[in-house]
Amino acid sequence: MKNQRGITLTSLIIYIVLIFLIIVILARVSVYFTSNMSEISKESSSISEIDKFNMYFLKDTKKTGNKIENVLEDGTSITFTNGTTYSFSKDDEFIYYENELDDKKIIIAETIEDCKFVQSKENSKDIVKVEITVNEKVYKYEYVMGYENVYKTHETESSYIDVEELEGFAITTNTDGVVFTKSDGVTPGDPYNLKSGDIVTYGDYKYTYGNGGWSVAVIDKTKEEYGEIAVAVYGKLITNLDSAFANCTNLKVAPELPNKINSLKYTFQSCSSLEEAPTIPERSNKYIFYI
Repeated sequence: MKNQRGITLTSLIIYIVLIFLIIVILARVSVYFTSNMSEISKESSSISEIDKFNMYFLKDTKKTGNKIENVLEDGTSITFTNGTTYSFSKDDEFIYYENELDDKKIIIAETIEDCKFVQSKENSKDIVKVEITVNEKVYKYEYVMGYENVYKTHETESSYIDVEELEGFAITTNTDGVVFTKSDGVTPGDPYNLKSGDIVTYGDYKYTYGNGGWSVAVIDKTKEEYGEIAVAVYGKLITNLDSAFANCTNLKVAPELPNKINSLKYTFQSCSSLEEAPTIPERSNKYIFYI
């Protein structure tokens, strides 16, 4: 009986120790997971703030005729000839946007640890270099001053179009409310150096760049109607509407289709509520597989 009680007591102690170890491990895993989730949340918040800054800054740097008027020696402020000033406050950790023409001063980015503006010139082009520090991580950007409508990159100039030649709505660097990122969905894109996988979101749509043109997909598949589809983004045509509205079961009225598209595979597949098919651009007829 003594041996049996001894074995039982030993087993009980082992069980208690094991349970204690499991609790400790779970607690450490929980702390590690919570910490990582907090860091991810901070990173996402930081990128969001930088995106807001880029939305404003791109509009001013790409405006035809707009020039750099002054950059403070410490790099915390830059003023353009159109009356717009961007300034960084170390104390507030804010980036401010101010326009003397309409007497408007607003906060466009928060929780910014540091921000520096540097003016330079490369190949006779005025360049603004911006370094933004968030959560001890430095993000570096370059902006070429003064381009609008005709877009050039390292590709041939002839592969780009003038938005004035198009019929319909085109997204340009002067279009407000555009979010433009690289394929990772985080890094801000460069409209003058488009790369495969670049993503533009505007209105009801996500535009993805590839093969020299843009494809389109709706963001919310539950709506009954959608806004106008752009005919071009940053000087490149919308060429592909494959599966753009697929499974939009509530869609009743289809938007007008861009007249330069060349592929409409499964564009309106499973759109069971669609009351009337849209007019198909003549040049696209031979590419339709399902509508």
